[in-house]
Amino acid sequence: RNNGGKGADRDMGVLSKMTIMRLVICKSLYYGHRSTQELLHIMNRVAQHHPVAERYFKHAMQNMNKEENIVLSFQEGLTPYYTLTKKGRAYFHTERKAMIPKLTHCQHVAEKILYSITKDGEPPKNISPLEADDRSFFSSIVSAKDIFRYYVLEEAQKKPSIVMADMMRSIDTKFGWRPSRSYIYQLAIAMEDEPEHGSLLIGTWEDPRMRTKRFWRITDVGERFLPRLKQDTADRARKTVHFFDDIVTYVNE
Repeated sequence: RNNGGKGADRDMGVLSKMTIMRLVICKSLYYGHRSTQELLHIMNRVAQHHPVAERYFKHAMQNMNKEENIVLSFQEGLTPYYTLTKKGRAYFHTERKAMIPKLTHCQHVAEKILYSITKDGEPPKNISPLEADDRSFFSSIVSAKDIFRYYVLEEAQKKPSIVMADMMRSIDTKFGWRPSRSYIYQLAIAMEDEPEHGSLLIGTWEDPRMRTKRFWRITDVGERFLPRLKQDTADRARKTVHFFDDIVTYVNE
């Protein structure tokens, strides 16, 4: 992965936690020298809503050093200080140009999810769907599980029964994003037997022999759980908005 910068080339243009760490490291070293601990502190201040593990961060630093995007500048006692190389500056400018629109797009999707839950403020403008490569990363940040469970229970509260295929289309149409099909069905089945809360949904087959279409309805437990889930989901969406906004603001400073 690290020989000749091949790891960096493979990661370029891909929205991921590793790419975000690389951008923050490059920005932090652009005009000065910093130690690994100083850089980790900056990273977790900027990404306070999704802090990174020290081991994972040091792995990113090691890769960037081997790829010659950063270099040891001097050592003070036992503490090494790094700076950005010419190659690292070129990488930063290229990657920032590619990533800022993606990060901003994710922020707008999160804002739309938050507004749909809280109805606070002005309604966000319509946005284009997230690119396929960015959906899994967005899902990991926003907590797809909570978003999906909330919208399923919210919709099931309004209707005698719902079909998951309809829920997938509805979420995709509203936000230009949805969890993967397999993940959605895993969650739906899990909602029938929640270990912590009990059964939130009850599912029945249209034809028990064919098992091609399943209808779901909310339970009394699901009704009672929905207000708490709504608050938790709104809090998670709000943190997601702040996460993307903080990254974009710092990298663009």
